[in-house]
Amino acid sequence: MPKTFLQVTDSSFSVLVEDGSMHAPVLVDVWAPHCAPCRALEPWLNTLQLSMPNLTIVKLNAEAEVALAQRWQIKQLPTLLLFVGGKLQARAAGVITGKQLQEFMASVLMPTQINATDSLNAPALLAELEQLIVSEHFEALAQKIATLPDAVTRAPAFQLLIARVNARQFKPEPNDIHQHLAASIQNARRLAAGEDYCQAIEILLAIEATPDEREIIANALLPILDTMPDRRRAHQYRRLWLQR
Repeated sequence: MPKTFLQVTDSSFSVLVEDGSMHAPVLVDVWAPHCAPCRALEPWLNTLQLSMPNLTIVKLNAEAEVALAQRWQIKQLPTLLLFVGGKLQARAAGVITGKQLQEFMASVLMPTQINATDSLNAPALLAELEQLIVSEHFEALAQKIATLPDAVTRAPAFQLLIARVNARQFKPEPNDIHQHLAASIQNARRLAAGEDYCQAIEILLAIEATPDEREIIANALLPILDTMPDRRRAHQYRRLWLQR
């Protein structure tokens, strides 16, 4: 499965989903590695994230988190759980198309919560960016990114998609790896400076790092945790970091 979205576990669910949905809607995609319809849903979730930047999408592996799946009465895969205001507001199970996914979200969320970028053709944008990365036209890629709305470039799916596709298409030199890590840290610090602490922390937690890189990430993460006004949530994030 492409590592575009954060995976939630029993220990992180309350922080990332229930608490997180107090600030912005959270969509939980319950999936399993053997589930073909789950894999088919992935492109629609990427498109949804780009068209709804205020939405947080996370993944729940029903096979790895059996007790958590049972708690939320998961009987079919994939299942989508939409949390708003700390509570489960709607669910959808089984095969779902892109149009049905949009209708599902619109049936619960107000237009101000959706914050859709109507003028953006998300599938075409994804295809264009991937082609630029495959052909290694990185200067053109940077120019394209510079023209995108801030709401799109801040979306977790956008940021993580670039890293995922980049890593899949070419083997970077060590200096390139450090550049990608530095870019993620810089983005997280920018978000924290704008008081978007949760998004900043989640970007840093999503990085798959070597032991040496983990120390670099810690140097960026810990000051954000120390300055986060919500001390209870900062403590919960700190525990998530220590458990990684």
